[in-house]
Amino acid sequence: IRAEELVAPKIVSKGERITLQYKTPLMEIKAIGEAMEDGAKGQVIRIRNIESLQTVEAEISAPGTAHITPAGLITDEGDRS
Repeated sequence: IRAEELVAPKIVSKGERITLQYKTPLMEIKAIGEAMEDGAKGQVIRIRNIESLQTVEAEISAPGTAHITPAGLITDEGDRS
């Protein structure tokens, strides 16, 4: 087995609904999103917020959960805001 053949197991599947979390020292926001691609723990993937339809990039932290970083917001055209 070659190192490039090893991949982390996916814990989020494209189309799956997941909880998006955004935390700062002063607040915590949670929303429901839809994964736009498969993802493994620690991987950053695109997720569409179900209510606002805004697409964000978030890091998969556990099955069904992803964390948004302040730089993770992107527009519908794929450009960072």
